[in-house]
Amino acid sequence: MIVITTTKSSVKLEAIKKILNPSSIISYSTENAGLPAQPVNTGLICCHERINFIKSMNDLSNIKYDYIISIENGIDTINHYEKGGDAYHFVDICYIVIEDNLGNRQEYESVAIPIPTKYLEKAQNATSANYKYRNLGYEYTAGSMINKEFPHIDSTNWMNDPKFGGFSRVKQIESAINNVKHIHQQLI
Repeated sequence: MIVITTTKSSVKLEAIKKILNPSSIISYSTENAGLPAQPVNTGLICCHERINFIKSMNDLSNIKYDYIISIENGIDTINHYEKGGDAYHFVDICYIVIEDNLGNRQEYESVAIPIPTKYLEKAQNATSANYKYRNLGYEYTAGSMINKEFPHIDSTNWMNDPKFGGFSRVKQIESAINNVKHIHQQLI
């Protein structure tokens, strides 16, 4: 299986390799895709937008591949009431969108990791009023706000610290990819 990814993140690439075991990975950066640092209730939208960006910036017609894989973490409330998300509780979700070489897309998600509201509020307050992606999220991540308060906690893997549940982002990403694996055995 040959996959194209919308990331060059070593954590995400390692998880893809470990769970799906592709024969080849072609990685593209979506750094300039025009997406917020912290998606809020838009993680799935941003995941789709990463694929759209890659396809708009690259001619994939001459590349042999089976799937395009997009992975995006976002903070959600609206869509995950059953997972603890509401107006007073927020959860971090890892989304995966997979598009096959015919253009068909399927969506998957990870376990939800609760995050205290105050860090999302701090990220919102730190975001400038004229931030051009404010309709999709914030200029700063909740993880960066946690790191400001607790400098020893990695801003990109805050959930790994026992204060925040002790469940690493790597395991979270793997849980989303495992959903792909369990639902679609043909991917492996």
